[in-house]
Amino acid sequence: MGKTGLIVVAMLGAALAACAPQDAAETTETEAVLAEGAEDAECAAEDFAYLVGRSRAEAVAAELPEPHRIYGTRDMVTQDYVPQRLNVVVGDDEIVTAVTCG
Repeated sequence: MGKTGLIVVAMLGAALAACAPQDAAETTETEAVLAEGAEDAECAAEDFAYLVGRSRAEAVAAELPEPHRIYGTRDMVTQDYVPQRLNVVVGDDEIVTAVTCG
C-alpha cells in the first residue's frame, strides 16, 4: 500500500471514529430527563403559549424547561418525537408562531 493509500485509510478511520456511538456513561439532556421517570409526562406547552406573537429574543430569555428547542420554520431539526421536549417555533420575521410538545 502506498503513501496515498495509508492516508486514505487513516482518514477513513478518523471518520468512522467520529461516528462511533457515545460512551454509555455519556447522556444527552433528553436522555437524562427520560431517565428521571418522566417517560409518560408531556411538556408544559400551554404554560408557554404566551410566547406566541413575541420575539425570538423573548423566547430565548424565558426560563424554558429542559429539554427544549427554539427553531425557525426553515431550520433543519430532528424528527424524533420526545413528548417532554418543548418546541418553540419562530417564523421568518423572528416572531414565535407556535409552542408545542415533541
